[in-house]
Amino acid sequence: MSGVQEYGFSAGIEELMWATDRFGALLTDFDWNGLRTDLLPRSQDWTDMVIAHAQKEGVFFPDPRSFDDSDELEPQ
Repeated sequence: MSGVQEYGFSAGIEELMWATDRFGALLTDFDWNGLRTDLLPRSQDWTDMVIAHAQKEGVFFPDPRSFDDSDELEPQ
């Protein structure tokens, strides 16, 4: 969760930046089963947000067709 929030802060994505706020007492009471139940539906949305942002910025998930054989590392 801290990674999601850190990415949100760095990217300026409010929903990710304040992700833990949505879970309230589930976190403060260490209700791991309840947290898991609430977290599962959000996890795909958050993953999609991170990927969409990274693609928009042109980092992390570049189009693999943009590479050619010269981009591969040579074995050492």
